[in-house]
Amino acid sequence: MKGICEEYTKDLDTKEKNKNNNEQDDSSYIEYEHTNMNPDDEGEGLEDINDKKVEANEQRLKHRNSIKVQQDPETFTEKSYLCVMTRRSRKSIREDVIKTIEKYGSIQNVFADGNCAFYASIVCLQHQGISVNTNIKELRKSLYDHLQNTKKDISNTLTFTGKKGRRTKQDFINQDVLPQLWKKSASYKRGCHKKSWLHADTMFPIMADYFKCNFIWFDIKNNYTKAIVCKKVKDKEKNVIFTRNGFLNPKSLCSTSIWDGRVVCIYINYYYMAVKEYEYVK
Repeated sequence: MKGICEEYTKDLDTKEKNKNNNEQDDSSYIEYEHTNMNPDDEGEGLEDINDKKVEANEQRLKHRNSIKVQQDPETFTEKSYLCVMTRRSRKSIREDVIKTIEKYGSIQNVFADGNCAFYASIVCLQHQGISVNTNIKELRKSLYDHLQNTKKDISNTLTFTGKKGRRTKQDFINQDVLPQLWKKSASYKRGCHKKSWLHADTMFPIMADYFKCNFIWFDIKNNYTKAIVCKKVKDKEKNVIFTRNGFLNPKSLCSTSIWDGRVVCIYINYYYMAVKEYEYVK
């Protein structure tokens, strides 16, 4: 009986040690994740680790406080829709891609609440001194009305997504794009439902035609640059959308466009960031 008890006690001790080891491993992983440390690094003392943890906590608090800046949900000021570039958002883009894009302008992060395409566009438009309504619901309604009136002209630049079947592009606009763009019952004050998110290939051609401004976006996932510009074709103005491999200089892509403005954004799986060009010259 004594032997059985001793064996049972040993088993309990072993389980407890394993449990403690697992907890220690988890906490270590969390520390390394937040402090951007490699657990294999040598020569790091306890003070270094604590300093990095404090720095990481300060960054998180700074980001959290920036989120609380939104005081007037109706009209977004510059402070209310901008936020710091967190490690997670920066990690979603390869470092070499960031360096390439930062040759053209500084990357400005915005809130990922479903309206980020509008925030990113507002940042770029205001950066160039172009007037834009910062009330998101009103801006959405303006774009909705514009698409209603010009959908035959714009439809050629929209990428057909979703269920196709026997649907035409007009069906796609009426059934998918317009409901995503604006709904009377939605407030859009504190973000929006996932059903109101718009793909860059749909969103930017509408905004480009509305603002009469060139739109360029870097598609990070697919590794290409896409642009919509306006050219004269047989003495007629025509919106043209095209794709180029890699991440190219936005200015060179708009060299033949008759539009003056230039909005440059980063696009990653329905999330947008603004690129504020260092010196805007057509």
